[in-house]
Amino acid sequence: LLNIGSCGLHIVHGAFKTGHKCTSWDLNKFLYAVFNLFKDSPARRADFVHFTKSNVFPLKFCSIRWVESSAVAQIALEILPPLRVFIQKVEAEGIE
Repeated sequence: LLNIGSCGLHIVHGAFKTGHKCTSWDLNKFLYAVFNLFKDSPARRADFVHFTKSNVFPLKFCSIRWVESSAVAQIALEILPPLRVFIQKVEAEGIE
């Protein structure tokens, strides 16, 4: 095992955050945006289910808990294909 001191969670969290900053992926912005797309919007959620036949929605992302955000990232990966379908259908039908 690796001895990372008495407050290991902070160190591991810092490592994840630093790793994210070293990339140009802006993953945190994407995770916030995809959650906020459906937050407080029952009509948009209904359209998403109608167009994609999926009832899986993004989870809320918390940037101060990177280590605990694996479920958020996993759901975001799973929702990408239906999200693409949803965006194409919304654009084709002119829905806002």
